[in-house]
Amino acid sequence: MMPPPEDSMSDASGPCHHCGSPVGDSPFTVVLEAFLDDHALPLCRSCQSMRQAGQLPVELLVQQWAYAHSGASSGHSGEPDEVLVRLDCLGCGDALARIGQGAPSALDARRMPDGSLTTECGTCQRTNLLHRSGRQMVAVGLW
Repeated sequence: MMPPPEDSMSDASGPCHHCGSPVGDSPFTVVLEAFLDDHALPLCRSCQSMRQAGQLPVELLVQQWAYAHSGASSGHSGEPDEVLVRLDCLGCGDALARIGQGAPSALDARRMPDGSLTTECGTCQRTNLLHRSGRQMVAVGLW
């Protein structure tokens, strides 16, 4: 009897959500938290690099997901407005703020003259630039 195949990450061999190329060993995802469930959108290293440089806005990824999820009616349903983007570090992918285990961890953020915020990741020590997108803050680049 053959042993069962080793459990591998399903996203590792799947396509990048943005460009469709193989994700390979990229650990990066954009996590959308919808009303009923969460959706992890895998990103290849090239697309994550564009996000880190501020060249691939998360709003575009949400629009792509909404269109794939709901079709052409997604622009009229308001669904993209109801989705929250989990605030993760663009450098390592770890959560910038955690809620749950005890008290929520607060972000040590600094306001910039243009109204954006910067915060340092507690895991990789890289500085993320945050901007307001609708009712939430999203990471838009590394500084």
